[in-house]
Amino acid sequence: GTGPATRRSEPFSTDGISVVPVPLSHEEFREYYEGMANATLWPLYHDSVAFPEYHREWWDAYVEVNRRFARRAAEVAAHGATVWVQDYQLQLVPQMLRELRSDVRIGFFLHIPFP
Repeated sequence: GTGPATRRSEPFSTDGISVVPVPLSHEEFREYYEGMANATLWPLYHDSVAFPEYHREWWDAYVEVNRRFARRAAEVAAHGATVWVQDYQLQLVPQMLRELRSDVRIGFFLHIPFP
């Protein structure tokens, strides 16, 4: 298969930027990304006519996946490194990462128009 749990990616660098994958299971991807990010947050950020859906397990998965990304960044970032966090799917990562690493510079880019 080609789903998120079956893709095998290795860390790589390009143009001085290091990229380190954080694997997710199919269930984590479904609850965190398809659920919380796309069915809850996306409609809220886009003032959509579609009503957002709320499910506690989606929120729990969203927090856990963001925590996993923050921990992985904390593990691999060099002292004083810049960590760029991309978009609302990972919007909890900056605070979580700051709690783990006070030495890194954290950038966050929101890829959607808001407010």
